[in-house]
Amino acid sequence: MAKSGVGGQAAWEERQREREACWRAHVKAWQVRGGTQAAYCRDHGLAPADFSWWKHELARRDGQRTSAAERPAFVPVVLQPAAVCADESTFCQAILKNGRRLNIGPDVAAARVAELASALENLPPC
Repeated sequence: MAKSGVGGQAAWEERQREREACWRAHVKAWQVRGGTQAAYCRDHGLAPADFSWWKHELARRDGQRTSAAERPAFVPVVLQPAAVCADESTFCQAILKNGRRLNIGPDVAAARVAELASALENLPPC
């Protein structure tokens, strides 16, 4: 597809994002469903070679994102309960990479926060 003109580049990039999202959905559905890749492709009218290419390409892209995400996801925060938290209802808020917000109460363990943040960041966009 040609990428000519000012609007052409933006349209091409949007189409690429749509294609990636479509193939991500297919790969995830195949993983959830189980069975062979060939059977999934046959049932959904997909070319097995295209499916294989996208499966490996998405894994490669996710690997690149992972290496960029190896920077610390959390920074240590020390709160002084008596000085900062006036009562049990006080919480802090973490804004995740995908824009979702996680409200954290004063007695939530760091491991639980990490678990929740990971789960929320892996949800598909609404």
